[in-house]
Amino acid sequence: LGDVELVTLVWQLVLAGQTPTNLIANAVEALLAHPDRLAALRADPGLAPRAVEELIRWCGPQLLAIPRFATQDVELAGANRDPRAFGDPETLDVTRTGSAAHLGFAHGPHFCLGASFARVQTQVALTALLRRAPGLAIAPDAVKRVSNGGCRQLTSLAVVL
Repeated sequence: LGDVELVTLVWQLVLAGQTPTNLIANAVEALLAHPDRLAALRADPGLAPRAVEELIRWCGPQLLAIPRFATQDVELAGANRDPRAFGDPETLDVTRTGSAAHLGFAHGPHFCLGASFARVQTQVALTALLRRAPGLAIAPDAVKRVSNGGCRQLTSLAVVL
């Protein structure tokens, strides 16, 4: 491998490690902001795989993946919020079925190789957190975000146990 390939490989590994971390933090924030969805997931931990897919769609960390350039004017219809692909797309629904069509890990030849790993990490983390901290709640003025155009990322999320 040349220098460019080695730098690209290392950079991809660094970014890949951030995806599950940011996804888990974003998912916890989203669930705490939607107590009825949180209660549904606590009541039925079997919803975890569906909930993770929905959370990837709803608050996945990757905002900007690979730059793409359109050869003509196009309208993307909100991608992960496209009403043609998702019924009631502006609603977080941890019981949603068929949400695997989201673009949270890109698509086609650019699909994230670590997607399965990130899904499992998020499912395990959320399930364990909800089981171990049944009174978990968001603290007032608790959410702080990084100003980052390419990633939805928290710098802190204060919670009450």
